[in-house]
Amino acid sequence: MTEQPTNVIDVTDETFESDVLERSHHLPIVVDFWAEWCGPCRMLGPTLEKLAYEGKGKFLLAKVDTDSAQRVAQSFGIQSIPTVIAFRDGKPVAKFSGALPEDAVREFLGRLLPSPTDEIVEEADKLRASAPEQAEPLYLRALEMDDGHVGACLGLAEILAGRGERDEARAIVDKLLPAAGAHAERITQLQSELALGDVVSESSEEELRERLAANPQDSSVLMELGQVLAANRRYPEALDLFFQAAEGDRALANGEAKKRMVELFHIVGVRSELADNYRTKLRRLLY
Repeated sequence: MTEQPTNVIDVTDETFESDVLERSHHLPIVVDFWAEWCGPCRMLGPTLEKLAYEGKGKFLLAKVDTDSAQRVAQSFGIQSIPTVIAFRDGKPVAKFSGALPEDAVREFLGRLLPSPTDEIVEEADKLRASAPEQAEPLYLRALEMDDGHVGACLGLAEILAGRGERDEARAIVDKLLPAAGAHAERITQLQSELALGDVVSESSEEELRERLAANPQDSSVLMELGQVLAANRRYPEALDLFFQAAEGDRALANGEAKKRMVELFHIVGVRSELADNYRTKLRRLLY
């Protein structure tokens, strides 16, 4: 047997989650459900491997032997082979069965692989945090090619929000909501950042800390200082202050403090350790 190229892997019941579901958040994974005894499988397999090699890493071909990986095959309802299922963002997005000719397989893969616009947006995403001035013209170029590209719109909105052009960023986000799809969590995060930034304090951080030193239990000062810190992206400190305010005022715990904390959960990542920690504290306080 010839050696497989590096962008073709064998997957088992034990490795399916890590090799397919988790990796599909970073690039498309094409899963070939096959078996050694299956004639059509042996016709389709070389075609898939050839196209995986030509793809030069744009997608990963994962081969699942249904005789040895029966649990995975059953979980996806594989009743005939060969069956090919493509995964993106941890979910199946396309499928075909049977030994299709090469042209048909190419067409199938073409619907999965990044477009030229996607590739520009991917390049911009890598620069957005460290060099937004370089990322912005890339997003604009992508939007010239596809003015409805969700990733390009969202990246541009994040840059605008980061330099204080909040109304412009919000206008973009509002248009994106119906087409959120895989970007829904990132859009919610940006919405939360914009909402927190709308809260304006007339007092400086230094003034608020002086007032808090004089009365450490003042919930209104705790809330105001938390909002100032959140607007400056000092999220752990802000969460702590909002929680202190909630501890001292039941109405805040069920209202404004809880609302601000939930907004911060979306910003720091709803499944992050920081969010989990304060979500648990808030739940214990309320219930």
